[in-house]
Amino acid sequence: MIASVLGNLTISVVLARLLGSGGLGVYTLYGVLGVVLIPLVSLSLPSAVTKYVSEFRGTDQERLSKIASTAFIILLLAGALGAVLVFFIIAPAVSQVYAEDALRAMLSILALALLANMIGLFAGALLQGLEEFQTASLVGAIGVVANIPLLLVLVPPLGLTGAAASGAVAAAVYACSSGVASVRAIGRQGIRWSWIFDRESVRMLFAYAAPLNAASLLARLSALIQNSLVAIYIGFVDLGLLRVAGVFHNGVLLLPRAFLAPMLPVLSSVIASRSAERTRELLTQVVKMGCLLVIPLAAAITLALPVGTSLLFGPE
Repeated sequence: MIASVLGNLTISVVLARLLGSGGLGVYTLYGVLGVVLIPLVSLSLPSAVTKYVSEFRGTDQERLSKIASTAFIILLLAGALGAVLVFFIIAPAVSQVYAEDALRAMLSILALALLANMIGLFAGALLQGLEEFQTASLVGAIGVVANIPLLLVLVPPLGLTGAAASGAVAAAVYACSSGVASVRAIGRQGIRWSWIFDRESVRMLFAYAAPLNAASLLARLSALIQNSLVAIYIGFVDLGLLRVAGVFHNGVLLLPRAFLAPMLPVLSSVIASRSAERTRELLTQVVKMGCLLVIPLAAAITLALPVGTSLLFGPE
């Protein structure tokens, strides 16, 4: 988790230094579009995979295998369909709406990497459900860190297109590393994988994921609208500055995320097996701990902002 946050900070600094505020603003909008499109294509199925793998790994491995295999097949089909739609329809439309030709090339590259993103999301969800938290964190950090040298190599000659290509290659690296790690984790836990498309598993997956889709889409569309308004009515330069502010916001959330992320599969298992009163007590303690982690880190980052911002991103 710490490596991922530091890696994202380094990526933002590299992009700001190489692209300037305007280029960073265009890349920020591209990133927000990716944050909307990739979860939309995934249909929130990775969250369902984590839940059911955690729930059935010790009780019903046959059902676990059916659910995981069905989810993987759906994600591959959704990724292929999403790639076609993004490449031929969404990329040209976005380029016209924002009057920025670079976005078309960048989103076309994103379309080519959608299958890799689906594989990475599934493998990461599987590792979380199997409670392979250290492995999941490690492969996540590999994907982020791999992006840094790629940016340094591709952005100077290719600009924004190079930045998008770097992200696509990093997504492929993450898909490969997480895929290998999940196969090994399945073998270690004695789970037999079988390629099955099960209708009952489809019903279970979408029954759990449907409310998550609605909530996720609403939150991500809100972010897209916010960034779009800044880009259209104020400009990409100010959107780049907004990205810098977001970097420090993520720094404030570092410790709570590091604490809460491994807890999610555990909480899912507790909710399924404990009484409502015991579950409520546990959730209350988790929230209190998260708040205690946020406050001192937020104060330290706030005090360091005047020096840290100019030092990392330049006087602008």
